[in-house]
Amino acid sequence: MTENEEVATMMQQLKPRLLSFLRQQLQNKQLDISFKVSKPENKPARTYDKRELLQHYCDVNSALITLVKDFNLELS
Repeated sequence: MTENEEVATMMQQLKPRLLSFLRQQLQNKQLDISFKVSKPENKPARTYDKRELLQHYCDVNSALITLVKDFNLELS
């Protein structure tokens, strides 16, 4: 799924080449791909405090945990 119609259009244009490559590499002539435009969810904006923000970054990048601990870092 994509949230952008332009991306979906571009992917539709690339689809024949992509399918040909995937079918050959996977040896599966029945393989098919479809592209849909998703509707964005209207989630209310939320403000994160510095501790939550740092925790999120650490969750995304585990190497950051080591950096924070080694240098005793905090968001200011």
